[in-house]
Amino acid sequence: MKKLTALLLCLILLLCGCGAQTAAPTTEPVDTTPTYPVPEREPHTLHYYFFSTEGMLCPELSDYRTRWGDSCLVVFPNGQNMLIDTGIESVYPSLRDWLHDQGVTKIDYLMLTHAHRDHIGATLAGMLDDFEIGTMYHNGVRNDALQLGVQKSIDMDLFAAGSKLTIGEGEDLVTVTGLWPTEEYQKSSTANARIESQSMVFRIAYGEHASLFTGCIYKTYKGVWEKQIAEGNYHIKDTEGVEEQLAELYTNGELDVDLIKLPNHGDPSTSSSAALFGATTPEIAVVTGFMPLESGYTKAYEERGFEGTILFDRMHGFVTIYATADGKMEYETTRDEYLEDFGRLWNSDLEH
Repeated sequence: MKKLTALLLCLILLLCGCGAQTAAPTTEPVDTTPTYPVPEREPHTLHYYFFSTEGMLCPELSDYRTRWGDSCLVVFPNGQNMLIDTGIESVYPSLRDWLHDQGVTKIDYLMLTHAHRDHIGATLAGMLDDFEIGTMYHNGVRNDALQLGVQKSIDMDLFAAGSKLTIGEGEDLVTVTGLWPTEEYQKSSTANARIESQSMVFRIAYGEHASLFTGCIYKTYKGVWEKQIAEGNYHIKDTEGVEEQLAELYTNGELDVDLIKLPNHGDPSTSSSAALFGATTPEIAVVTGFMPLESGYTKAYEERGFEGTILFDRMHGFVTIYATADGKMEYETTRDEYLEDFGRLWNSDLEH
């Protein structure tokens, strides 16, 4: 009898077990975002990385070598970063890989100085899909990159004269101050004579160190091309340029900096005036973009009062600058002279 009772009990337990639900194993969501190792960087240091395509051919713009525009990655002492402009569309694969080499998967501050494709083009070529964007900053002029940002629900904000960002705290505090365009300039009847004139200009300050990024602002325009003026592409002749206006507007040292990214790819026929050099007095000037004949540029800068070091991406390759809060700067370049094809294509012009 006891054996029968035990058998019945086992049968009941088996039947009850068949109706029970087995709990599914719990697993955390898997983050499939690729990660890239972050290079070791000196603490309490502001890092500037000026991008270079090292001779890449740009099919959109004929056969000019490195005519890709501007892009500079700034890494702040607190580890956040800022990308200033992105270059033209065709450069994006190289730019993306280079950013990954810097350990960047999120761009905290994306600064688009103005609407020309050699400054915003790569933004349209996949950057907004491949990188998380914190905030996109603009100069108040509508462009394709901003429209794409709206479609992708990216936070964006105007950055112009009077705007300010504070990044980090304590001994690592950095401030970014907007100097241009002013509201009055944006409203003036000639403000849209050149897209470059609307360029975002801002100052980065870290302790005793300061730098200035200038987009493609112009100096007072002395030449005249009737067709271009008729199309609204150039300043009206002898209209006061933005460089001179900045020098007149900021007279309390706001433009006094140690480092400057020269306007409009360093072209002295349109930018880099004596007024700009007199107001900024930089120790180091960096030129990025396609413009040739660096020796002629350097002579023009010297004649206008520049006494510091000039670094050209086409001559020096990738330029990295390290700045500390005591005002000291050091720089590195990936080369000291032209690649062979640069010398063949451009330096021969100096012999005639």
